Amino acid sequence: MKRLIFLITFALLFLRCTAPELTPTLRNNQAEIAQLNRLIVIQDILIQESKKQFEKFISKLQFVESSGNWKAINKLGCIGLFQFAPGTLKDLGHAEITTEAFKNNPDIFPPSMQVKVLNELIKANEKGLKNCFAYIGKVVNGVLITKAGLIAGAHLGGVGGVTDFLKSGINRQDCNNMTVQKYIQAFSEYNI
Repeated sequence: MKRLIFLITFALLFLRCTAPELTPTLRNNQAEIAQLNRLIVIQDILIQESKKQFEKFISKLQFVESSGNWKAINKLGCIGLFQFAPGTLKDLGHAEITTEAFKNNPDIFPPSMQVKVLNELIKANEKGLKNCFAYIGKVVNGVLITKAGLIAGAHLGGVGGVTDFLKSGINRQDCNNMTVQKYIQAFSEYNI
């Protein structure tokens, strides 16, 4: 008798634990889940590629600005890997980092902090460039306009320099004769 009860219980459990027959609704749900999983994988790949592009952008910017020398100071008093102007640092809330203070002790503005401040500057420039993003994909004065190019151009000549270039062709330059147009063009290859 115990054996019969055990077999009936086992059979009932087995019947309850088997997968139900796939109805069209279940098949559609499985297809939707599979599609969502594929989209998640694609999104992860795109995010990773975007991070790589941003790292390449930063690497090129620091090379162009300072040849990768985090202690660099130019003749205008711009400092570090990305040659931050003292006024820019002050505008971003880092008034304590002056050219003189950096000259006396570069450790007040180490490379990791310089990258952090660069990210702050990029975010501020993105806000200021919002109206300029309408030019992305267009060619202005022979230069293809991209988001990365606009951000690089703003790093060199400020948001106003980029706006002037896009709207009136005025091409600001720095003390090394580097122009906003050259920066926009040189950094246009990055997808950030």
